[in-house]
Amino acid sequence: MAQLLLRMSTEQHRQLKTLSAYSGMSMKEFILSHVFVEAAETVFSPRVQKTMKENELKTAQEILFKKAEIITVAPEKWERLKNKSKKI
Repeated sequence: MAQLLLRMSTEQHRQLKTLSAYSGMSMKEFILSHVFVEAAETVFSPRVQKTMKENELKTAQEILFKKAEIITVAPEKWERLKNKSKKI
C-alpha cells in the first residue's frame, strides 16, 4: 500500500479531523473522497475535455469510477459525475 505524507498546521489538522468526524468518515476517507470528486469534476469539465483524446477520457473514467468505488463518497456526487462523464 502506498503512503502520502501531508504537512499541515495543528489548526488545519484539528479542522480536518472535526469535518471528517461530522461527515462520519475517517480522515483518510474524507480526504480521498474529496480528492477523487474534485479530480472527476476537473477531468470532466468542458475545458479539460477539449484537450483530451477519447482514449484518455475513457482511461480517466475507468480510474475514477472503477478504482475509486472503494472510497466512501456521497452517492449523489458519484451519480452526478457518472452522468456527466457518460455525455462524452
